[in-house]
Amino acid sequence: MHKFGNITKHFIRHHLNLMVSKSLINCHARGVDSVLFDDNAGSRIRLFIANEGHELWKNRFAGTEKLSTAFHPHHCDITLVHVYGSHLTNIQVDVIDDHPEFVSKRNHFLYTEFDYQSQITTGKCRFKEIATRNLRLLSETNLDEDNESVFLKSTDIHTIYVPKKCVCAWLVMEGKSNPNYKSLCYSNASLNKIKTTGMYKPMPKEYLLNTLSNIFGI
Repeated sequence: MHKFGNITKHFIRHHLNLMVSKSLINCHARGVDSVLFDDNAGSRIRLFIANEGHELWKNRFAGTEKLSTAFHPHHCDITLVHVYGSHLTNIQVDVIDDHPEFVSKRNHFLYTEFDYQSQITTGKCRFKEIATRNLRLLSETNLDEDNESVFLKSTDIHTIYVPKKCVCAWLVMEGKSNPNYKSLCYSNASLNKIKTTGMYKPMPKEYLLNTLSNIFGI
């Protein structure tokens, strides 16, 4: 059994109805599942699973692919914890106000800023284009068994990269809420035109249990 298996069994034993009611298929990106373990504000825990057909491999800073998950902050502080599979990479950026003529400088690239409405918190996914902004790469942190976690303040802007066809799982553990949170994100894709058909699908009980069994051997 995987080292996280017993913890997973605990949540299944005590929180299964909650897990089934609030876990999602194709969450934030196609091929990524989200399993809710704990729904208490300030200590919410979600397990994200990138399945073999995921699209997180598109998420490279200044890459040629359209991002599958925009660079974004969070409504609260979070800790990312690697729990299974190949390397996943946390890519962190910040917004700079240089004039566009300087965009050719190393690590400076143009992205579109969107205001967004969360499917998870509001029941409807929506993006409104705001402006064009320059982003600068701050760090790319690989998470694995030797470097298991990274802490992000709510204002930190990031996305997740996982290599193509690699299966990976990580926890997102929520902490202190930010009362000044702004729901902005940054992408090279036209998010205001994106089709969300098949996204944020409810997760059947059998699917949830089989997925956790396959990953953690429980």
